[in-house]
Amino acid sequence: MIEKGGFTIVEPNIYDELFPNNDLIVKCLEYIRLNVKNVLKNKEANTLAYLISGNNFLGQNYPMLGLKSELDFFEIDDLVDKWMKEIGGVEGILKKINDINSITWDELKEFKVYPQI
Repeated sequence: MIEKGGFTIVEPNIYDELFPNNDLIVKCLEYIRLNVKNVLKNKEANTLAYLISGNNFLGQNYPMLGLKSELDFFEIDDLVDKWMKEIGGVEGILKKINDINSITWDELKEFKVYPQI
């Protein structure tokens, strides 16, 4: 996780299994975004979560989850990892996202941040 543009960037352990299907990654990140209060165990009620089209240090563009939170990014990372294990990792998320309406990767690239600020 890194801080970028006022966001704490969260990169849950989904990328290796789902790459290069960025539409599926966006849908999984949207599931996490919608459940951020459960993910963070309600430790930070004022946390806002966004989907972000961002770049890594190599300039590669990919979907990310960005949080605006008072929590320390190491604490967020730990809570996300624990939550992922509790729900069964990537397989657990894939079982839950069928009913999730999500934007596409192309739409996220156009918007840069979703929902828009």
